[in-house]
Amino acid sequence: MNAHESKEIILRTKDLKTHFTVVNPKDGQKQKLYAVDGVTLSIAPGEILGIVGESGCGKSTLGRTVLRLEERTSGDVYFREENVFEATPERVNELRKHVQMIFQDPYSSLNPRKRVSSLLEQPLRLHSIGDLSDRIQRVEALMAEVGLDPKFRTRFPHQFSGGQRQRIGIARALAVDPELIVCDEAVSALDVSVQAQILNLLADLQDRRNLTYLFISHDLSVVEFIATRVVVMYLGRIVEEATTKDLMAKPLHPYTQALFEAYPVIDPRKRGVTKRIVSGDVPSPIDPPKGCHFAPRCPFATDRCREAYPPTFEPEVGRNVACWLFGK
Repeated sequence: MNAHESKEIILRTKDLKTHFTVVNPKDGQKQKLYAVDGVTLSIAPGEILGIVGESGCGKSTLGRTVLRLEERTSGDVYFREENVFEATPERVNELRKHVQMIFQDPYSSLNPRKRVSSLLEQPLRLHSIGDLSDRIQRVEALMAEVGLDPKFRTRFPHQFSGGQRQRIGIARALAVDPELIVCDEAVSALDVSVQAQILNLLADLQDRRNLTYLFISHDLSVVEFIATRVVVMYLGRIVEEATTKDLMAKPLHPYTQALFEAYPVIDPRKRGVTKRIVSGDVPSPIDPPKGCHFAPRCPFATDRCREAYPPTFEPEVGRNVACWLFGK
């Protein structure tokens, strides 16, 4: 049975909104930026949910809000049916033992003044796990698990390559034995060959530890490789949700189709085929258009699309699409 078909849910968001107040540099007036604007999703234990979309669509803000690294504007986040935003600070600290994050940049996410042993021991100390001897053993085991020689634990981050630094970041996320890991563009800053190594490592760890991933990426090939289900975001909202297999075989939403059209063609037999490239720029999240946010760029847009944002339709079992084309 697919993990999503089980009744148990490890993480759930309900109409989650994260808006920021920004100042217009021209006139000094305060404006609202709609980074995440009503996201409802759920993840089952053992599942890898991919979040994909262009830069600025709100996917990273969504990941940070789930961890309470950003404060919500409204809506809710539930970890195993416990409302994260109603928890006390002490309880939030406890919950972070169960939910960790792998950050995008392996260079800026590690303190350059601390040795690897200190970086990996810190979460253990913060959560009072083991004594000094236990923590040293655990640090060595973590390094070995992610493919690093434990004897390098006395080195500083600058003495490692980008791929090795990301392995350190992964080891730090694993230190407290979490159930869920938010991977925020975890391989986007790495060379392609190193990306493959890190993706294989994440897949192996997921299998060995029965981890659940919320995997954020702008790269369709990365999401196709690792995710079991995919959510497509555009300007702070979910426009399509499906299993990875179904989405890759037949994208339904015009925006999802545009993402596929913009993707480089690897198969030489398919080169030279005329693509339908979507025109126009992504609207500003400060002033999103009325109606469907994709309507100004959509070749299928009608007056109804420009007037009202579409509800979510289910044109096929297990597939959700926010588009009037699929309305009955």
